[in-house]
Amino acid sequence: MTDAIEPNAQPSVLIQSFPVPGKLVQLAYRELELVSNGAQDQLLALRDLRDLPRPWNPATCQTPQLRKQV
Repeated sequence: MTDAIEPNAQPSVLIQSFPVPGKLVQLAYRELELVSNGAQDQLLALRDLRDLPRPWNPATCQTPQLRKQV
């Protein structure tokens, strides 16, 4: 038995690119960026800094929508 290649067959993908982060994940990283580089007035606008979500640690992402995007 031989494995014939169909002329119109699509090549199979071995790897896929990493998905683009959702809007809530992008916002979480933006807030963390503000904490590390932001001015004092920007930091005051954020909630308690210890409670900021950290997308690399899903347990810190409290809202279901953010957890789904992570």
